[in-house]
Amino acid sequence: MIFPVLFEVFSGLMLMLVEIQGTPVFSAAASLVPSSEQMNVTIKVLRLLKHETDTLFEEYVSNKLHSERNNSVPPEVPDVSVSGVSAEEKLQSVYSKTRLFTQHVHQVQLYHKEKFANTEPLKRLYAAVFNRCGYFVSSVQQLLRESDSAVPPSPPPLTVHHPHRFHIKVYGWAVLLRLQEWLTRVEQVLLTVKGHG
Repeated sequence: MIFPVLFEVFSGLMLMLVEIQGTPVFSAAASLVPSSEQMNVTIKVLRLLKHETDTLFEEYVSNKLHSERNNSVPPEVPDVSVSGVSAEEKLQSVYSKTRLFTQHVHQVQLYHKEKFANTEPLKRLYAAVFNRCGYFVSSVQQLLRESDSAVPPSPPPLTVHHPHRFHIKVYGWAVLLRLQEWLTRVEQVLLTVKGHG
C-alpha cells in the first residue's frame, strides 16, 4: 500500500523536475525586462550624447584650453568602470555614475564661465551636453522603473576646488575625456542588456 503512494509521489516529483528543466530558470537579478521601445530610445539618446560630447571635447582642445601633453587625470574625475553583475545592477551603476558625470560637466561649465572667455560654441556645447546627460539619466531611470528595479539615490554634491587656471584646464579636459570613454562603455552595456531582453 505504501509502495503505490511513494511511486505516485516519486512520479509526480519526476514530472515536476522535467518541467522545470525544460523551462529556463532566471534569478531575480536577471528578471530585468525593459521594453524594447524604451531601450531603443535610451540608446538613441546615448548616441546623441556621445556625438555632442565628442564635439565639445574637440572644441575644448581646439580652443587650447588644455594640451594633451599632460595626460594625467585628477583623482576626483570618475573612472569608467561599470559595477554589478546582473543587468539590473549594471543599469543602476550607469544611472548613478552618469548623474555623477553630469555634476562634473556642470562644474567644468561653471569654471569656464568664471575663468575663461565663454565663447558661443563652447557655451552652447556645454549646455547641450549637460542637458543631454539629464535626458539620458531620465531615460535610464525609466528603464529601471519599467522593470521594477530600485532607482539609486542621487550622488552627494561635488566638493572639488581648483584654484589655478592650469588645474581647471586639466580638470575640464579630464572630465570630457573620461565622459567620452564612459559613454562608449555604457553603449556596450546597453546593447548587451538589450540582447538579453
